Amino acid sequence: MDDRFQLNKYSAASMIIIGIGYALSAFIYSNIGLILSIVGIVGFVIYSNLDRYVLISLAIWCVGLQFSISHWPGGLEIILIGGLCTIASLFFRFKRDNFKSYKLWILISLIILLVSYYIKLMEVDYSLYGFMIGALSLTISYGLRFVKKSPKNIEDFLKLILIYSILVKFIFSIGHYPAYNIISWTVILSILCLGGYAFINRLLIERN
Repeated sequence: MDDRFQLNKYSAASMIIIGIGYALSAFIYSNIGLILSIVGIVGFVIYSNLDRYVLISLAIWCVGLQFSISHWPGGLEIILIGGLCTIASLFFRFKRDNFKSYKLWILISLIILLVSYYIKLMEVDYSLYGFMIGALSLTISYGLRFVKKSPKNIEDFLKLILIYSILVKFIFSIGHYPAYNIISWTVILSILCLGGYAFINRLLIERN
């Protein structure tokens, strides 16, 4: 059974709004960007075909990320809560699928990332290594999932680029590495490309 995530024109349009909002809040530090991002996240949750609990958990995480980017209070705590909810919701969803090997691997990778993030909040040394291990593990496990999906289309490749660029951005952000802005633009362009392609593709399908 093909369980890949499918975008419709409404969830794709929501991704475009998220990308625009993220660009405004990250580089212009505008509250309008934060509002647009939250509106896009809400629309994405409403119109996506993923499990609602997973989407809501991811939405909490994204809102926390936007709060953190805008230097609003409570951003780190919201990210932590969203991460815990995401792991819990994924656990119960994967349980229904009898824990396919690559899905269990993805779940374990997310747990490593979340624990490393919590250690980072406590200002413990070497927490960056935990992030790198979790990111590398998630990179391999998601890559395995990508390889197993057949046939592949342009959207599948755009999703892969988006996931990997987010992981790289996360590591660059935590490690305070140079070229952070370049990686951030890669994430934004990945969001806009995936959302834009899916939106146009769905409109063309409807017209035909």
